Amino acid sequence: MSPPPRPKPDNLRQQRHDVHAGQYQIPCLYCHATVTVSSEPGIPTVQTCFGCHQLVTGGKRALGGSVSAPTDSAARAAEVAEVRKVLAAWIGKKPPEWVRVHALPGFVHFPHMRHIKALGTEACVTCHGDVRAMAQVSQVSTLKMGWCVSCHVQRQVGRDCTLCHY
Repeated sequence: MSPPPRPKPDNLRQQRHDVHAGQYQIPCLYCHATVTVSSEPGIPTVQTCFGCHQLVTGGKRALGGSVSAPTDSAARAAEVAEVRKVLAAWIGKKPPEWVRVHALPGFVHFPHMRHIKALGTEACVTCHGDVRAMAQVSQVSTLKMGWCVSCHVQRQVGRDCTLCHY
């Protein structure tokens, strides 16, 4: 049985991939720093967030956000609200409460580092879609076994069950 579809992360941290990876072209590996050495992609730390957000502070942009502020006041308020959530985590010395969008059943393992080493950093798009164009990340692929196997067949790589089921 497949896990239920994952909800979009609208109640906690809403990291704007379209702004960070798209508009500012920040590479996936900047925020997901452990992806080349770990089976997990690595969730950004609050220090990673404020490494940049401190640099864009000052004046009317005291909470950071994108360098070119949205002209729409509602969009600006939403942007500031998201940065404030991360700021609160930093002040409270707590990790950001990211919502996991791409989840696999417990009996399946997806070693990110193997895929990145084999396909390079553009491999992220294969499973996650073009997050550079997503204001809110959502699951674009089924991530079911048949979908994964078809990718392995297409690339002529291993299909041994124990590669993913261990």
